[in-house]
Amino acid sequence: MDQALLVALSYKESTEETEASLNELEHLALALDIKTKDKVIQNAKTITSKFYIGSGKVAEIKTMIQVLDVDIVIFDDTLSPAQLKNLEQELDTQVIDRSFLILSIFAERAQSKEAVLEVSLAQKMYMLPRLIGMSNSLYRQGGGS
Repeated sequence: MDQALLVALSYKESTEETEASLNELEHLALALDIKTKDKVIQNAKTITSKFYIGSGKVAEIKTMIQVLDVDIVIFDDTLSPAQLKNLEQELDTQVIDRSFLILSIFAERAQSKEAVLEVSLAQKMYMLPRLIGMSNSLYRQGGGS
């Protein structure tokens, strides 16, 4: 069973609403056999474009990952491709968001051929903008002309 750290940013709603959302996220993670080790809430006025949360909170989470022996960090909101990349590089662990978690649950539970295809399409559409920049690491794989 994977161990996860749940992260939320409270900037629009009250802390109680954020905690309720994190509890829901914990139940979604349990659907994929991911156990929650701890939850982190950042109170801020706006979203930080680089990490979604503040750089101080990122450093705190990095320490928590090492202390709690966490495999996955799950964010309560949808992260941009750049935020996802920056967080994975900084935290040196797998980072996923609520959308990916929900798509994974659908993929695991899809039974019919149509459902499997539909979920596969949704996952590919979700991953498409997150693959930008991958061509730089594969440029040596190109064939001759």
